[in-house]
Amino acid sequence: MWKYLLVFTGLFVCFTAIACNKTGSPDCENRHVQKYVIEQLVAQFRIYLIPQMNSWHESSYTYETMSACIKTNPTDPVVTKFCKDTITIIDKMTSSFNLIEMAPTSKDEIAKQCICKAELVMRDSSGESIKLPISYTAQFTPYGLQVTVDKQIWPD
Repeated sequence: MWKYLLVFTGLFVCFTAIACNKTGSPDCENRHVQKYVIEQLVAQFRIYLIPQMNSWHESSYTYETMSACIKTNPTDPVVTKFCKDTITIIDKMTSSFNLIEMAPTSKDEIAKQCICKAELVMRDSSGESIKLPISYTAQFTPYGLQVTVDKQIWPD
């Protein structure tokens, strides 16, 4: 009986150590890394594009206030249409975000960090494909996976 308990405990400890231990650095192509990179790029894109659209309409909305505007301001058709149209354009463009040609530029196995480069592929409002070079860092920390897009890629 003790023999089976000892073997079972040993197998459990080995399995747990293998499953939970994140050794080395994350991969640039990891789906979680890609997801976090795209989430950050979407947030950056919203911050960049909304002021551009505001300048055309002399308003000072953010993505969040535009979303709220649709729900809270249905009596003003011009404002509601502007908000709906803007959010539709942004959501359509950001839903096409995709990363290709992901490759590490450097890896640090001790720090569990990988610096990567990739191409962001997106479609503009007319459906044309646009490619932008990006770089990002992925690192395993005591708090989990941390991913950072290294710089703002949208023009100033």
